Amino acid sequence: MRIIKACILLLLGFQAIGQEADTSYSQIKILYSETFISDASGDEDIQYYKGDVKIFHDSSFMFCDTAVTRLNILDATDNIILIRQDTLQVFGDSLHYDGNRSYAELYGEVALLNGKQKLFSDALYYDIENERVSYRDTALMQSERAQLSSLTGFYDLEADKAHFFGEVVVIDSNLTLRCDTLLYDAAIKRAFFEGPSYITQGDNKIYCEGGYYETESGNAYFEKNTRFYGDSLDSKADFIEYDRLAGKMILTGNAEVQDNESFARAQRIEYLEKDSSIIMEGDGYYKDDDGEVYGDYIYFNNEKGELIITGNGSLYRDEISLSGDSIYYDVTKEAGSSYGNVIFEDTLEQRLLYSDFLLQDSLGNTTAYNKEGRPYIEEQGDADTLFLAADSLYLQQNEQDSVDRMRAYNAVKMYSKGFQGVADSLEYDTVDSLIWFFGNPILWADTTQFTADTIIVKTGDEGIEEVFLRSNAMIGNKLGERFYDQIKGKNIHAVIDSQDIEWMEVKGNAEVIYMLRDDGGAFIGANKTVCSYIEFFFDSGELKDIKFHANPTSNMVPVNQASQAELYLSGFIWEANKRPISLDDILNVKMEEIPVQESDESDTFEEDVNQVLEKLKYVPK
Repeated sequence: MRIIKACILLLLGFQAIGQEADTSYSQIKILYSETFISDASGDEDIQYYKGDVKIFHDSSFMFCDTAVTRLNILDATDNIILIRQDTLQVFGDSLHYDGNRSYAELYGEVALLNGKQKLFSDALYYDIENERVSYRDTALMQSERAQLSSLTGFYDLEADKAHFFGEVVVIDSNLTLRCDTLLYDAAIKRAFFEGPSYITQGDNKIYCEGGYYETESGNAYFEKNTRFYGDSLDSKADFIEYDRLAGKMILTGNAEVQDNESFARAQRIEYLEKDSSIIMEGDGYYKDDDGEVYGDYIYFNNEKGELIITGNGSLYRDEISLSGDSIYYDVTKEAGSSYGNVIFEDTLEQRLLYSDFLLQDSLGNTTAYNKEGRPYIEEQGDADTLFLAADSLYLQQNEQDSVDRMRAYNAVKMYSKGFQGVADSLEYDTVDSLIWFFGNPILWADTTQFTADTIIVKTGDEGIEEVFLRSNAMIGNKLGERFYDQIKGKNIHAVIDSQDIEWMEVKGNAEVIYMLRDDGGAFIGANKTVCSYIEFFFDSGELKDIKFHANPTSNMVPVNQASQAELYLSGFIWEANKRPISLDDILNVKMEEIPVQESDESDTFEEDVNQVLEKLKYVPK
């Protein structure tokens, strides 16, 4: 009877297998097998299937060589295949399937294929109801361009996201990534990682504690204690972003980049691989063997040698520094331009040039000019500071990048405490320390005024050392409101020590008016001498001796009898209103000229004469 019953069950079993599956039924369905045995001898009914077994349950199709079912539980071995929704396929050596929970366990060289994603492990646990696959002892996922592995993790099939934990490794053709925790979003081909993470890309290495990597594009983003270093490059920032297609790396927040030849620092640094260019934004700083750069925005193209600085920019090269609102500089040609609040400084010579616009050519020439106002130079000496302004200034540098010639054009004015001057144009040879004044030049030193067609001044550490007046030379020394010592000649040469004239010579048609005083200091007469050559000797600025050469002639006129012509040499004008006495004066070109001869000071003159006559009463006869 038992054999008959077994045969009937076997026939019924094959009949069921041959019928169409009821997909709404929650029980595991065996759709086909080559052999079938049912064992009801125990407490549970057990069914045995063998040979090309086909199984269905809850939208899942399973295939194997051998299967055993009991109480809606399936155990299968050999050539396991599980298929869901046409896109998911799982392969393995053995399968344990719980139909009550829609839960599958696969063992032995398990492979999961979901679209273009492949997951390999020795054991996978598949929660079918929640579409979640997990593993507990090492798995490897392969995408189109990368492979990811970890000790444990799970794969959300519905969201197409994989979570990896413990000794996570990502490898593709661009880099290798190692971290503790990683989420891979297969839909957007992006891997998000957390915890201490190490990225290797050729000779370069990256450390961070968070970020993401796009497996298809090769783009990446790194954050938290980020550090990028290699054989020739070392950088760090709060955040680093890498655009592989553009060949661009962006560092944000306390960014620093250093290689064998340069160092860059800014709040944001953008580095372009194709032309080795670098962009620094926010408190930028760049340094290489040639100099240093500061600015709110700095762009440097290493391939072209192009440098652009904006926002309080500064450039330091050798003994030269340059600052301005905007700076463009060609490092290769050593030429460029600067705009807005420009300051050009020669630190060796302690010279500063201020202007609105500055142009530098490849020959070492610099031109400064202003749209409004005037450019000016500030030169600091040991004892005094000289200021010089003109409509335009021109500097010429030598091979040592130091200024060796300076020119100023139109309405030139200069000012220092001990020395002032005006001229139409000026040329300064820093090698010889000679300043040439052209076009109606006038110089002042204390109470002395110098005029000539051309004036040459030799400067030293203590200020003016020598003055050469060429053609129509004239010197006046102011003695009071009305009286002046005056010297006139074809050429005059004066030697100056500590701002005082020490020695002076007058050559060619020399004329001198020297004011005589009594013992009380009152003016008593004007002495005029004419001679072809005269020497003057001084002591602490006071005239001590005069030597007249080649038959001098002299004439003295008492002050109370002297006319205007007898008090002043022909052509002498005390140019008080042209004399700059401050920095504001040299920046202002509108100064009025008032000749002494044309001034209306008759009342003052009479008072002076009366004072002289009163004092003459006590002069010994």
